This record gives sequence, structure tokens and C-alpha cells, in this order.
Amino acid sequence: MREKRCKNGRIERVSSAQQWRVLRALLDGSAISADPILWKAETLDPGESLTIWYEPHHVLLPELADMKDGVHIAH
Repeated sequence: MREKRCKNGRIERVSSAQQWRVLRALLDGSAISADPILWKAETLDPGESLTIWYEPHHVLLPELADMKDGVHIAH
């Protein structure tokens, strides 16, 4: 159980860091790597990697684009 809590905490931390990284790049007008931000010697399994990559690029960015265009669709 403890291992599962740690794993969930890790993916939440990495997801949050990745979202802020994407937002900062948008505000700066710069390009970023799609690689997730990990601590030294930290790894993600394939499912976690997909979640971390998918969320900012296919959920967060389209929502921001809709908000920019004045259209906000609640999910």
C-alpha cells in the first residue's frame, strides 16, 4: 500500500511539474522538450510516461487555446 501511495504521489508531482513547464514555455514563447521532469535516478513506467506526456499536450493546451479564443468548455 505504501508503495502505491508513493507511486501516485510521484506521478502527481511529475504531472504538475510538466504542466508548469509547458505553461512557462508558452508564456516565454519558447520550445521545450516533451520529456518529463524526473528526480535523479527516478523512472516512470510506460503507462505513467504516457499520462505525463498526454495530459499537458492533449488536455491542458487545447483548454488554454479555447480560453484564448474566448470559448471555455467545461468537462
